[in-house]
Amino acid sequence: MHSVTLSKLFCAVFSLFALLGCDQAKVPNVTQSVSDPSLCDFSVSACVKKLGEQQISLMLNPSFAPSEKPIHWQLGFNRPVSNLKLRVEGRDMFMGVIPMTPSATEGETFEGQLIFGSCSSGYMVWRVYVSWQQGTEQYSTWFDFLADRHKQE
Repeated sequence: MHSVTLSKLFCAVFSLFALLGCDQAKVPNVTQSVSDPSLCDFSVSACVKKLGEQQISLMLNPSFAPSEKPIHWQLGFNRPVSNLKLRVEGRDMFMGVIPMTPSATEGETFEGQLIFGSCSSGYMVWRVYVSWQQGTEQYSTWFDFLADRHKQE
């Protein structure tokens, strides 16, 4: 009789866990909709960073950064640079390393095309890594932005 009670208890506990699992499965997947001030918002303006006396600005067009579509990018410096290198990677998850080929590697203004993949999570932050040289000094920074921003608003 004792084994019957234990098996009933086990079944009751198992059923409770199964029900809780079902309830959690019914909770809708909520995407992050809170505005993150650390992310570039190209629909408002170019994203600007300042390192010492050097100011760097990045702009994307279309500004909402659509996945799997060509995006025109522009990168500007307030002083001439050389040996410019750029790449894009996922900030929070590995999505590969996407090279960005600039129109030139010396000067103050650069541009090119970019295409990156989509993410099934519905919230994908990409990071543009920028490195350059001024004289003999090497510098680097990054810009973070949300892909498919129009879907988040």
